Amino acid sequence: MGDESSSSSSSSSSDEASNALLPLQLLLHSMQSRLRQKSAKKKNKKRKRIKRKRMGESADTDDEDGGAAGAAVVDSHPTKQPRNRSGKAEARAKAKSSHPTQRKRAMIKREEEIESDDDENLIDTFAKATELIRKSKRIVILCGAGISVSCGIPDFRSPTGLYATLASLGLPVAEPEDLMDINTFVDTPELFYSFAKKIWPDGSILPSLTHRFFKLLVDKRKLLRIYTQNIDGLEEAAGVPKAKITYCHGNLRTARCLKCKRKASAADLAPIVAKGEVPYCVKCPGGTGVMKPDMVFFGERVSGDVVGKMTKESAKVDLVIVMGTSLAVAPMSRVLDLLPASVPRLLLNRDLITNRCTTPLTAALLGDADSTIHHLITGLGWVDDCLEVASVETPPPLPRVVVLGTDATAEVE
Repeated sequence: MGDESSSSSSSSSSDEASNALLPLQLLLHSMQSRLRQKSAKKKNKKRKRIKRKRMGESADTDDEDGGAAGAAVVDSHPTKQPRNRSGKAEARAKAKSSHPTQRKRAMIKREEEIESDDDENLIDTFAKATELIRKSKRIVILCGAGISVSCGIPDFRSPTGLYATLASLGLPVAEPEDLMDINTFVDTPELFYSFAKKIWPDGSILPSLTHRFFKLLVDKRKLLRIYTQNIDGLEEAAGVPKAKITYCHGNLRTARCLKCKRKASAADLAPIVAKGEVPYCVKCPGGTGVMKPDMVFFGERVSGDVVGKMTKESAKVDLVIVMGTSLAVAPMSRVLDLLPASVPRLLLNRDLITNRCTTPLTAALLGDADSTIHHLITGLGWVDDCLEVASVETPPPLPRVVVLGTDATAEVE
C-alpha cells in the first residue's frame, strides 16, 4: 500500500512539471519559426536586389531598342543602380598589357603566327615578296647609303664610292676613313670640309623613289620604324615623321660649335661648305669655334637608342627590309640578332651581302634600289599614290630573286 501511494504521488508530480514546461516549449518553437521567416525574407530581398542589378546591367549593354526597358528597371530602383567600373577595368587592363610577362606572351604568339605556315614564308618569287609586304603591318627598315646614290650622294665603300674618290685625291691621311675620325676633325677640320660639299645637304638634293616609298609605308600605316645609317636626312625630307626615324650615325641636318655648343642648321652653313671652307661659330669670341656636323665620327660614342628601341619593339615587328647596306658597321650589324628568329628578313640590295647575323636572311631582291621599289609599288597597287611610277612608260628590269639560307643560296628568278 505504501509503495503504491508513493509511486502515484511521484507520477502526478512529473505530470505537473511537464504541464509547467509546455508553455515555454511553445514559446521557443514560436520564436524559432519567426527567426526562420525573417531569414527567408532577407534572402528573398537579396535575390530581388541581385535580379534588379543584373537586369539593369543587361539593359545598359542592350541596343537602342532594348535600352528603354533597361532604363525603366534602373530608374524604378534609383538606389540600386549598378556601379560603373569601366574606368577601373580599363586601368587594370592597361597595366596588365604593359607587364613584361604580357610582352613575352605577345612575342611568343607572334612567332607562332609567323611559323604557322612554312610554305608561305618561302619567298621564291617577286610576287611572294610583294605579298609579304602587303600583309605586314609593322615593318622595320634598315637602310644605308645605297638608297641615296640615285640622289647624287655617293656611297662610302663601293669601287666608285666616297672612300675610293678620297683615296685618289692624295690627302695627307693613311686611310680615307681617317677623314671621318673625330681626332682628325678636331686637329685639322680643313680636311673634312675640303670634300664635305659632296655630301652636305644644301636643299638641291631631293629624296629618291625609295625614300618616297618609306612615306607610302607611313601613309598605309605599315611602318614601325626606320633605322638609317645615312646622314643625309632624306627620310625626313620625304615626309617620314622624325619620331619614326632612328639615326644610327647622326645626321648632317644640323651642326654644333665645338666650344659653346651653339646649334645651327645645315642650310645656314651650306654657302660656306660649298666653297670648301670651315664654318666657324658666329657667337664665339673671335669666331674661333669650329662648327661640327651632328654626324657620328669614328671614335665618337654611338647613341644607345638603336639597341634600346629595337629591344623594346622587337615583339611588334612582323617584317624587316634591309636596303642599301652591307650591315658591316655597328650598331646596325647587331640589330637583326635582336629580333625573333621567325621574323622574315628581306634584302633589297644591288649585291648579296655576307650575313653577319645568327639568323639568315629570308630572301634577296637584287637590283637597283629605285627599280625594285618601282615594281613593288606597282605590285602593291599603289601606283595612284606615286606619280613618279605612274608616269613611267617603260618599267625598269625586275630584280633577281634569291632564296637565302644558312649554308647556301639559290637563285630562282
